[in-house]
Amino acid sequence: GSFVYKDGVVVFRSFHSPWTWVCASGRCERRASRASTTRTSLATCNALCGGNSRLLWPKPTGDVVLGDKMIPLNLQQIEFVTINTVDDELKGLLEHAKDVFM
Repeated sequence: GSFVYKDGVVVFRSFHSPWTWVCASGRCERRASRASTTRTSLATCNALCGGNSRLLWPKPTGDVVLGDKMIPLNLQQIEFVTINTVDDELKGLLEHAKDVFM
């Protein structure tokens, strides 16, 4: 499946492709899907396959260990909390970061 933006909401859309994508030797390969297997989209495979720390921002400076599972994310359930500060410049930067993320 894939996520699409519709009427201000991100929704999960299922697809019925005869293909699935698998990670093999650090890259995504297309394979014929069997009815009994869960299909993986290319976007999901790319996110999970080989050196996926490139998807993180800001880029970590230390060691990174990421899992190999993906879960649906409902943007309506995310609460972005910024620190309380009297520094107006910092407050503006944090609000801008929130706007970019959300």
